[in-house]
Amino acid sequence: KEFNTLKQITETKLTFSEDNFQSKLAEVPLLYSRYLQIFVNENKNLMELKLRKDIKYAELYHYFKYSANERWESKSEIEAQMYSNQQFQSIISDINTQQEIVTFLEQTLDNIKTLSFAVRNHIDWQKFINAER
Repeated sequence: KEFNTLKQITETKLTFSEDNFQSKLAEVPLLYSRYLQIFVNENKNLMELKLRKDIKYAELYHYFKYSANERWESKSEIEAQMYSNQQFQSIISDINTQQEIVTFLEQTLDNIKTLSFAVRNHIDWQKFINAER
C-alpha cells in the first residue's frame, strides 16, 4: 500500500506543466535528495533481506544435508526441500517485493535527473517561441 502511494506521489512530483515548470526546476535538487535518501534506506533493507536469506539457506542446507530424518545427497534435492520451507519462501517473497521497490527508486532517480533537462529544454523552447513573436 505504501509503495502504491509512493508511486502516485512520484508521478505527481515528476509531472510538469506550463503553469509549474519553473518551480519544478527549483524543486529538482530537493526531489533528488529525498528520493536518494529513500533509495539508500530501501536498498539497505534489501541487503538485510538477502543476508537473512543466506543465513536461512545455510541453516536449511545443513539441516537437510546432515540432520534431517531422510538424508538428501545432491544439491538439487536439498534445495528442493529448502524451497518448500515456508520461512524461506517468505524471505524470498520479501526480497522480490523489496527488489521491485529498489528498482522503482533507481528509475525514479534517473527520471529526476532527466526532469531537469526536460524543464530546461522547455524553458529554452519558450524563449525561442517568444523571441519569434
